[in-house]
Amino acid sequence: MGDRTKEKILEVVEIAILLTLIVVRFFISSDENVWINVLNYFGLILAFSSLYLEIRTDCSAYKKFDFVTGIFVIGFVVLSVFAGLILTEIITLNTKASDIIMLVTLLITLPMRLYKSIIAEALKD
Repeated sequence: MGDRTKEKILEVVEIAILLTLIVVRFFISSDENVWINVLNYFGLILAFSSLYLEIRTDCSAYKKFDFVTGIFVIGFVVLSVFAGLILTEIITLNTKASDIIMLVTLLITLPMRLYKSIIAEALKD
């Protein structure tokens, strides 16, 4: 399979996951705040992972790309630990925190091309 085919498959999987999360959200009552926060946080993890995969497609040929991968692995581990703490209700999120998580998710997702170009320029040296 070509790289572009793999990218399209990944995009379809991301869309399917996000649509599933939207459908699940419709069936969760507002009283079940923990699950809403977990779904919201899962969206953040998905956006973070997607950003890494996008950067990898453009920058994996650079010698310094292993450093970027290390940063993303550390970030993913930290996000996963917090996801576990939220899921087990050790950390409880209020509405403001949940809104901030959603805004950070959008901040990661929307300017993705800009991030890719900045990282590609930094790795060219």
